[in-house]
Amino acid sequence: MDGYSNGFRTLERAFSILLSFDWNTQKLSLTDISKRISLPKSTTFRFLSTLEKDGFLIKNEDNTYTLGHTLYYLGTLAKESFGLRKAAYPVMQRLQEKYNETVSLYIMEDLQRVCYERIESTHRLRGIPQLGGKSPLWSGACGKAILAFVDEDHFLKVAGGIERLTDKTIVAIDELKKQLEEIRKSKISFSFDETEMGISAVASPVFDASNNIIGSISMAGPSVRFTRDFVYSVQNCVFETAKEVSFNSGCRNY
Repeated sequence: MDGYSNGFRTLERAFSILLSFDWNTQKLSLTDISKRISLPKSTTFRFLSTLEKDGFLIKNEDNTYTLGHTLYYLGTLAKESFGLRKAAYPVMQRLQEKYNETVSLYIMEDLQRVCYERIESTHRLRGIPQLGGKSPLWSGACGKAILAFVDEDHFLKVAGGIERLTDKTIVAIDELKKQLEEIRKSKISFSFDETEMGISAVASPVFDASNNIIGSISMAGPSVRFTRDFVYSVQNCVFETAKEVSFNSGCRNY
């Protein structure tokens, strides 16, 4: 039992080291990592050496560490094997080619949404969400398209984190609930400068075979092109795209 516990603790610490890295912190020193996982430098160094040997980390010339090629390989493998991408990409591509605007697939991760796939516009002025980047569920067309279909407990947890991002962010719970009710009926969500000034979008939800909400498809771009008239004119195409992705994911009652 002790051997099992020690092995589990070792694995847990190794994962803690890898999870110390994020989009904003892609390079860390031994001291940085030691502080983040609350272990002595000597112990941390032993873990780092093992992870480096197996390709999970790379030690740079300045003695900092970055994520290694083994994680890149595993991440690529995971992405390819995740059925949602295969279900979504060809459909997203058709929508992107029709309007030459950025089309994105977001998936729900606890109280946030994560940009899982995107196909960029070729316009010089365009919106480019960061792959793997996390955004709130309570703001933006994609977030609201997901939030409209979560249960009340989940909604209340999400709503507890609402803050104003721009002058157009919806911070009043009653107003947000009213919008979500409309989204539940139409399965179409809009946002105009809500999350970032100058960026607007239209989105629709994506469901799985059990009709559970798993994400949303959006088309987004600069507000100078994404006027209300334009957004309203493309809403049905975005809706049909999300409906087809849902169908490809097993949903038969969109």
